Amino acid sequence: MEFPVGIPTSLGVLPKGFAGKGAAPSGKTASREWVVTQGVVGMVGFGNPQWLTDGMNTAGVSIHALYMPHGYCTYAAPTKRPTQVDHPVPVSGWEA
Repeated sequence: MEFPVGIPTSLGVLPKGFAGKGAAPSGKTASREWVVTQGVVGMVGFGNPQWLTDGMNTAGVSIHALYMPHGYCTYAAPTKRPTQVDHPVPVSGWEA
């Protein structure tokens, strides 16, 4: 998880069957609702299990949040040279 400010996080678990609901602004269209079909374990923000920022479900699908708005970081300018990967390097155990 990458954010420009510190967020209080803790380990969270969403069990299969957890019912979630979005938070639409007052007076707007009703929020979306859903039921979790896979169990999920990950890092939650502010103690709220619906603010899952990094995690993995029981099927092995993972998510990771990256939020760096303009002004908090800089990036190198792109080069004009072509890129080539002769031997891809696995970055996780799921690619092996």
